[in-house]
Amino acid sequence: MHKTLCPECMQMTEYDVVERPDTFEVRGEQITVDARVAVCRTCGEDIGLGELDDATFRAAYAIYRARHDLLSPEQIKAIRTKYGLGQKAFARLLGWGDVTLARYESGSLQSASHDQALRLAEDPDTVRKLMERNASRLSPTQLAELRSHLDQLSADQEGILAREDASSYETGPSADDGYSELRQRIASLRDTADYRTEEAIDLVTETMAKQMQALGLGRSELATRMGVSPAQVTNLLRGSNNFTVRTLSEIAMALECDLVIDLVPHEDRPE
Repeated sequence: MHKTLCPECMQMTEYDVVERPDTFEVRGEQITVDARVAVCRTCGEDIGLGELDDATFRAAYAIYRARHDLLSPEQIKAIRTKYGLGQKAFARLLGWGDVTLARYESGSLQSASHDQALRLAEDPDTVRKLMERNASRLSPTQLAELRSHLDQLSADQEGILAREDASSYETGPSADDGYSELRQRIASLRDTADYRTEEAIDLVTETMAKQMQALGLGRSELATRMGVSPAQVTNLLRGSNNFTVRTLSEIAMALECDLVIDLVPHEDRPE
């Protein structure tokens, strides 16, 4: 029988894995899943095991995605990889934080506005316009790889069109018109509370992960400091619930940091 550290007994102990219904709040909705939970044989309390917690949250998030028609992690990865970019590079192309795509592809929930942006990025023409706009955020190697994949996708599309009846296709808008429309659509997504909240969550989760690494803390240790379960820490790191000011304060204290909140006028906001 395997042993692990029980946060209640504060000692290495044997445990049993039991199956039971468990209900979680995911972005304000109650979702019940069949969970597998580790239970301490000594005290009978739940023990947070990362692999079990991850599986449970993945099941809850899958239900939430189905309810709200959100792209799955596999679909998000497929969109990214067809352009030959890594997670960080594709996030930068979209104007997001460096860890955003990594969170989504590992199972965290994207916001509705980020989901719309990803769906726009399924179109190579959209990505080509994003490349023109955000070229400075990518390295020369990343730009070359992206251009190569876009050229191949364009060649494949031209081959498909050549085999179709050309008369069945209408002439689309000019490249300039498409770029102008794209900028308007992206601007409309960015100027929403949903999008701004996602940016803030990216910043919080990335800062949490860096400070945990600096302090040598795992999820169980941070959970003990905060007085919550390891599963709750997992949920926080996934950014799947909005953070209250109190929660942010508790995180900062547990990570030996000060919480600083600032309001920046729009005209001073970096692009």
